[in-house]
Amino acid sequence: MRAAVAASPTLPTRTIARQLWEDEKNVGVWSSQNTVRSAVQYLRGASGERHRASRIATAPPSPRSNGPAPENPYFLPPSDENEFLPFTISTDRDCRALILSDVHIPYHNLKALTAAIAEGKRQEVRKIVLNGDQLDSHWLSSFMKDPRKRHFKSEIEMCRQFLEALRDQFPKAEITWKNGNHDERYEKYLMQNAPELFSVKEVQLNNVLHLLDYQIDYVTDKRVINFGKLHIVHGHEYKESIIAPVNPARGLFLKANASALMGHLHISSQHNTKTIGEKLIICWSTGCLSELHPAYGPLNRWNHGFAVAHLSSSGDYEVENKTLLNGRIL
Repeated sequence: MRAAVAASPTLPTRTIARQLWEDEKNVGVWSSQNTVRSAVQYLRGASGERHRASRIATAPPSPRSNGPAPENPYFLPPSDENEFLPFTISTDRDCRALILSDVHIPYHNLKALTAAIAEGKRQEVRKIVLNGDQLDSHWLSSFMKDPRKRHFKSEIEMCRQFLEALRDQFPKAEITWKNGNHDERYEKYLMQNAPELFSVKEVQLNNVLHLLDYQIDYVTDKRVINFGKLHIVHGHEYKESIIAPVNPARGLFLKANASALMGHLHISSQHNTKTIGEKLIICWSTGCLSELHPAYGPLNRWNHGFAVAHLSSSGDYEVENKTLLNGRIL
């Protein structure tokens, strides 16, 4: 408060009090805006302008004098805790969603990506979930950089071209972009190399990609996407590795303990478990839409794939986990 008062010597007391109240009313520091105004008046001097310069720096009245706020009855210090809430895709009526994971532009596989879009058009999907790692962000990684690879500026331009093509093919679809670990490389790079720019709106990834222009929702902070009763994650959200030695979907089940779908591991798989209460839990992992033999790991178990989720207005769903071979759905 002292800093706010000192920084605005010409602003009216009521204006400063209103700003402070709006900034802190949710954390239980002050019981009312009048309490804040009284504290500002005290710091400035009760008689106004001529006494402000001589006011002794004494602590403002304690919030305790007005009683506790309902949400903070014990006068605990305010918290910086962040709420971790899922992102919910609207489900007003029966619909289908096309779920694409691990495109890794500019190292996408044209045949696989084309087949996935074609199937989405055939099934007339009204929702599209870009489930992480749309970008590769090679030059922003912490690994050895290949000087032959495209630079990040080129990746951004190609990703915009992809988003424009997607919007052209699905002009009325609700599209959601979820950050994967490769997409998050951009934020990490800013934090490490340009922290003063990190909070600048114009350089945030969603604005760099013009997602608003394409009417695409942006999901960050490793939040879960809820599509009815189906939980969708990229796969990097858990602190410990989600990899299972044989079946990635079983690895997801062991972490989530609920029906869920993920990408991230570039392998199509499914795991079913029935509980003692006769509840069926099913987890899926989807294949990727990128190159299958990158230089950093040419020998692997990866396959191309994507998913289509059918959702009823009740929230119940069916998942078609599609596997591709040479651009053809198996």
